[in-house]
Amino acid sequence: MHLHGAHTGTAARFLLLPLTGLLAAGCAVGPNTGPAVVRDGGSPGVASSQVKKAPAFPALTGVKTDVDWRDCPPAMASRYGITPAPALTVQCATMMNRADPNVATGDSVTIPLIRIRLASTPAQAAPIVAVTGTDLPAGQLVLALANGPAGAALLAKHPVVAVEQRGVVDIDCMTRADRRILADNGSVGTGDDPQAQVRRVAAAARSAADSCTDALDDNAMAFTYAQSATDVEALRRKWGVDHIALLGIGTGTQVALSYAAQYAPRVGRLILDSPTPFTGSAKDRAAVRVRGVQQALDPFPRRCATNPDCRGQVADPGAVLRSVLDKARAGTLKDLDDATVSDAVMTTVGLATDQAGLRSLVAALQSADRGDLTDLTTMTRRTAALQTPDGMLVSRCNNVTGAAGLNEVDALTGDWGKQYPLVGQTMAISLARCTGWGTSSPASAPAGFAVPPLVFGAGADPVNGSDPTVLGQLFAAARSQPTSVSWDGVGYSVVAHSDCAARIVNDFLDATALGAARSRACPAG
Repeated sequence: MHLHGAHTGTAARFLLLPLTGLLAAGCAVGPNTGPAVVRDGGSPGVASSQVKKAPAFPALTGVKTDVDWRDCPPAMASRYGITPAPALTVQCATMMNRADPNVATGDSVTIPLIRIRLASTPAQAAPIVAVTGTDLPAGQLVLALANGPAGAALLAKHPVVAVEQRGVVDIDCMTRADRRILADNGSVGTGDDPQAQVRRVAAAARSAADSCTDALDDNAMAFTYAQSATDVEALRRKWGVDHIALLGIGTGTQVALSYAAQYAPRVGRLILDSPTPFTGSAKDRAAVRVRGVQQALDPFPRRCATNPDCRGQVADPGAVLRSVLDKARAGTLKDLDDATVSDAVMTTVGLATDQAGLRSLVAALQSADRGDLTDLTTMTRRTAALQTPDGMLVSRCNNVTGAAGLNEVDALTGDWGKQYPLVGQTMAISLARCTGWGTSSPASAPAGFAVPPLVFGAGADPVNGSDPTVLGQLFAAARSQPTSVSWDGVGYSVVAHSDCAARIVNDFLDATALGAARSRACPAG
């Protein structure tokens, strides 16, 4: 992300990259009558007699004035680890917005955009705007979606435009030493002590907070989800459309809800896919995540073991996964630590929309377990390059409300390590990554929804462990009853993994929306 403006000293402290570098470098929802199962090729749902038919929704129209789309650089495919299918047209652009929209003369930021469509996608179809917060690049997610089972159904009616989280691409404000310690969770090798790791991470976090606050100057807290919502609004204004269809995935649901709070009249449709908590302390949010991620990583190897296309030549993927994570935690996998290995596993499982990607992961884990780290190292380096750059940490820490104290983190390394053996200790230590950063005020929630949102809940989300019921209080306060869709699969983003979900999205975007059914279900596939 570039900062441009009057503060030339500040701008000079940022890594300035061309376009190629930018893109290469609770209560339950729904009535008690139970869900109507939506089978692939089957019924779109059964209306509940307890809910009145929804009124016609705002019309979604095609773009009037577009940004300057160009072919994306070839390096993007290797950077994301996803090669676009030949039928896809993938284009990139950048957009400028104010770091603080309330300061007309202040610095500006550069927001990368990616658009995906088919040759048959209607030219004047309303685009679906996708945001992923700080989970992973939105462009990486929409490429996985377009290549997966949902791509053809969704793109047959609408192009998808990914808007990246501000700050996640090219902020360069940390020392190399701090950056390495934070990415590795303070690991130094064999026999490491978790509490010592916490102290090393906290010290590096304080140092990084100081250097980044100095480099970012007045914009040190300009990378919240609420500010990212202003980037979506800037794109809407550029397009010249009255309403947008906004798809928030994971922590991107917080960007989407912030947009609905700030620009309610502009929300044509709001889709919340695998939502994370909108409010809560860092510890509370992490507790939801660690529990859900463990629950997701438990069934993945069991299901994989029953499918030869997934397990390949590995008889027991679960045993191999546990062994590799134990070795990484013990510091016996050379340069691979448990934080980077866990992130690579979670991301790969989360984004895999076919068995080939999972089979490659399982094979890489088995090779690493036998001493050959080549393939797993490639996966971890790609994931780290996308998820642990300076801008990603700045944005994550900008969104912390109520940081965990180090004594709390120390206790959690033991408690969570026992409760959630695959990732508990690692996630507890990572809570120290925002030590020393200023905390933001809680974001304002939407006061209401003119259009009831569409909410997808994953049975097993390996990236966030999302639980759609975490938004129950928000919907109750807004006096809104969204349409909820459950999915019993394993993956990050229900829409990316299910053509059933894609068809429901298409129905939702129609002028008459979904009718009266408020609770639905899609099969795992």
